Amino acid sequence: MNDLNEKLISLINTDFNGVTITDTLVDLTEQKVQVGVKDFNETKRKALEEAFAPDILSIRKSAVVSDDVDRNSTYNPLQAGTKIVNNNQGSYCSIGFLTTSNFIVTAGHCGTAGNNFSQGTNNVGAMGARVYQGSVDAAMIGTTSLSYSNDLYTSTSRGGYFDTVQANDFTGNMVCMSGASSATNPVSCGVILSRSVSYSIDNLRSASYTSAPGDSGAPTYYSTVLMGVNKGRHNGNAVYSYIQNVLNALPVQPTLN
Repeated sequence: MNDLNEKLISLINTDFNGVTITDTLVDLTEQKVQVGVKDFNETKRKALEEAFAPDILSIRKSAVVSDDVDRNSTYNPLQAGTKIVNNNQGSYCSIGFLTTSNFIVTAGHCGTAGNNFSQGTNNVGAMGARVYQGSVDAAMIGTTSLSYSNDLYTSTSRGGYFDTVQANDFTGNMVCMSGASSATNPVSCGVILSRSVSYSIDNLRSASYTSAPGDSGAPTYYSTVLMGVNKGRHNGNAVYSYIQNVLNALPVQPTLN
């Protein structure tokens, strides 16, 4: 990966077969080299995959560069994995994902209907539809005049993004979580341990990633695939609501690439 990264670095801001590389990142978790491309499209993806090893290459749009920011900072466009505050209760949770209808999705237990939320200095609106039953702990917040995105805060602002929703999951699948309490451990990864854990609600997914208070509502994902919404912990393991169950319960669709 390091050799490939060095080759790509040498091409930054030059024209390579009609492609301009803007940034690179060696992703040890995914065992891939991320490559940012100016005016990214599928033609440019294919050009790089034909020139370099596609099995260890992850090609995306150019990274948004921000200095001196963290999960508490103010963002517009909004992004998943950042901190939102319940102004009525004084507690905080995480943005799970943004929707095509300009809502934030987070965990349902992060508030009650009508509670007002902020992200940094942004007012992001009130909690509306909320589900805490069956197999889902999720809620919608919004709408606002802010811009929404498919971006994800990983170790840096907009270090990741979502372009797919998981269609099927299996025990043993890799799964990661990136939430507002994870500043010193930006992304925690593990595997799905069970597809049916029931306590306050039913049929949650159990996984071996780590989480902490404040990570409620954070996205669970792997690579660019959105897998669910983090709930908390049960018997020492993380638990989350599976994405297809969330989408069946709430009238939303994720913003994807």
